[in-house]
Amino acid sequence: MSTFSAHAGDGPDSSDLLVHDRTVETLRWRDIAVPVGRGPVVELRTGDAEFAGPLEMLRRILLRNSEGWTSPSAGAIYPFELWAHDDGTGALGHVDLVRRRVVTTNVEPFRSAPRVMLVLRPWLSVRKYGSRGLAYTLLDAGHALVNMQIGASMVATDATALSLGTLNAALPVGRFPIAELSGVPARPVNADEPQWRVERLASDAKVAEVGEYEELFARRLLTHWQVPPVDLPLRTGTEVAARLARQLRRRRSAASFVSGLPLEDVRSVVAAGESDSRALGWAEILPPVESTLFSRAADFGRFTMDNLFHQQHLVTADHIVALSVPLPGGQAPVTDLVASSILAAGMVGQCLYLEATQRGLAATGVGGFVPTSFRSAASTWPVYCMAYGRLPEHRQIKEDALAINRAHGFGS
Repeated sequence: MSTFSAHAGDGPDSSDLLVHDRTVETLRWRDIAVPVGRGPVVELRTGDAEFAGPLEMLRRILLRNSEGWTSPSAGAIYPFELWAHDDGTGALGHVDLVRRRVVTTNVEPFRSAPRVMLVLRPWLSVRKYGSRGLAYTLLDAGHALVNMQIGASMVATDATALSLGTLNAALPVGRFPIAELSGVPARPVNADEPQWRVERLASDAKVAEVGEYEELFARRLLTHWQVPPVDLPLRTGTEVAARLARQLRRRRSAASFVSGLPLEDVRSVVAAGESDSRALGWAEILPPVESTLFSRAADFGRFTMDNLFHQQHLVTADHIVALSVPLPGGQAPVTDLVASSILAAGMVGQCLYLEATQRGLAATGVGGFVPTSFRSAASTWPVYCMAYGRLPEHRQIKEDALAINRAHGFGS
């Protein structure tokens, strides 16, 4: 049993720092990239095609390279992680895509192809954005989930499944599994390529404790977090998946726009995005997402600094597509946490991103806006907007496309 000091910047703002002197009885994960104590025991796995299959597929589909993600995130926070689980041995480990490693404390090793979970850490976004961070977390998960489905569809067999609403009680505090990928076929291993490995932390290794705010937040959220279990189709829409996959590494979030984009170009993007959601099979099994198009020429009063939370670069966009979800009781989904509806909006948003990329349009997702400004029906509520314009000659790119966030175990 060891004692350590952890400085946890987990308060409502950056000035609210907690200093802990706490005896740790059980291992809790905050940033496994920096273990406190003796170094890890490394178990190298070379030439293991079954183990590497799902991990390498996800690496290729979720990372542009070792410097950027293929999906966007509010504030470049990326409030999610990947965790691998072995049904046979019970081994559970954090997946580090950049370093091609799985970090675990389990004595029992991984013996078979792991199930890989997309796990949310809402607190990472909530501590910056407040209650809006809940919606941003789900939107970000929707982006990544579409990419996972695209990748899985391209290699799927009858045994491959991508399931929502998964549960895993062994995950550390503050983590909420939202999807699980299983049955990805083995991938031939090239001896010349970097190999995936398992790093087992030594028994006396400790990592920084989660902050009290995150733990309290997680316990309260457990009573509200609901994503109904459902399997996303993988054997349909493979042609669409292959086409969208070619756009993943090209996708960027624009930081500026040039006016003059024809309205029909955006209508084409919206129609294609809706077609993609039907082809990929989740439009019929997830809550409906309504798309409404607003244009500067016709709706100038909506393109104001106040309505767009003083995001100055957005007022130069020509068009905004508002994605709205059904509202039970007419209340805002951020407080009611209609998780599957907001998740579906993020998935539609990712399709719109990729369709815009294919057409060479400047596009960026917008989470900070006054919902009533872009509301089109009393029965729905806008949770996400996409801004569109022409690409400037000297293209500016938002932070989410430049660097992998290094705050929770994904960077060097």
